[in-house]
Amino acid sequence: MPKVSLVCHVGLLLVLSILVFPGMFGGDVPRAVPLAVVALVLAVVLAVTEVFSGLRWVALVALAAAVAGLIATVCDDPVSGAALWGWGLAWMAVVVWFAVLASRARSNR
Repeated sequence: MPKVSLVCHVGLLLVLSILVFPGMFGGDVPRAVPLAVVALVLAVVLAVTEVFSGLRWVALVALAAAVAGLIATVCDDPVSGAALWGWGLAWMAVVVWFAVLASRARSNR
């Protein structure tokens, strides 16, 4: 995997972590919409890079959940529960993606 795409995927996990777990990063997320847009762009990068691999479904789940989180954020002024569920699902999909990649690398030894 190229280093640029790996940095994008780790960045997606970081941005989603900030959106889902704001208490770990100093309380409320003051600018949720720009972070949600960044998460959407990085989810698109994940989906495009994984289109030809066997992990396509995980990337598409992360993309769909990021879209749902962005829509819920734009529609509600305060961050709603629907947005948190969307970002949480996207976060879980990215974590599963990293876990599957790690288990595949371990089984290749």
